[in-house]
Amino acid sequence: MTSSTASLYNTVRSTDRNPLNSYHFPTIEILKGGIESGFRHVEAKQDDTVRLLHVRGTKNFVRVLEVNPDCSALNSGDCFVLLKSNIIRVWQGESSSGFERNKAVSYAKELGSAKAKMEVMVTGQADAEVSEFYSALGGLKGSIAAPPVEEKSSSAAKSLHKVSDSSGKLEFTKVGSPKITMSQFDAGDVFVFDIGHELFVWVGNGASDAERKGWLHLAGKYLQQSGRNPATPVVAFKQGGEPKEFVESLDR
Repeated sequence: MTSSTASLYNTVRSTDRNPLNSYHFPTIEILKGGIESGFRHVEAKQDDTVRLLHVRGTKNFVRVLEVNPDCSALNSGDCFVLLKSNIIRVWQGESSSGFERNKAVSYAKELGSAKAKMEVMVTGQADAEVSEFYSALGGLKGSIAAPPVEEKSSSAAKSLHKVSDSSGKLEFTKVGSPKITMSQFDAGDVFVFDIGHELFVWVGNGASDAERKGWLHLAGKYLQQSGRNPATPVVAFKQGGEPKEFVESLDR
């Protein structure tokens, strides 16, 4: 569903139960102009523009990707949020997880409260009133797509990069490829793990404030310099809160 005009939002939830040890990662948007156009918080807009957001994730993290506002973008395995005028509609695919459904609703409510407390309506794929959701997207032509097959990364595409300010300035250095193991990660720094179709940002417990704040710019610059789609998903988390896909992408 990713396209050159897509906007990417990454919402990351720390699995650390101690709030004193948690690190807040904001919801961010990569604008349609790409990395150089900057980052800003998501805001709900009250106009006639139709926007469709794809919500997909696990209990450890979720990503929200803006996709083409058309029924062809829907699939039964995920949730979608439709923004139009002063109404926000949440569409829940019949095979979507409970976490995705809850997150889509809470995300929609966050957008709704951003400006003028926009109304949030929730619709299941099999609900009678679902036709209103489809109509807002130009009507359903055919059937809803099946859940997408999980994309597998190639080991040849994997690489590990360290974000460190040990030299006095923030630097981004490649430290491994293509075999990446957990032993290559250092708690004193931030690491960007590139698995081809996605970037993982691993924040060490001992990373400096500069490293914690600087990885976003450097990761964006990395995508740009390598000719990658600026909407490539970037999933960030703190040491100890590693999601399943991250662990499964490591070599033993």
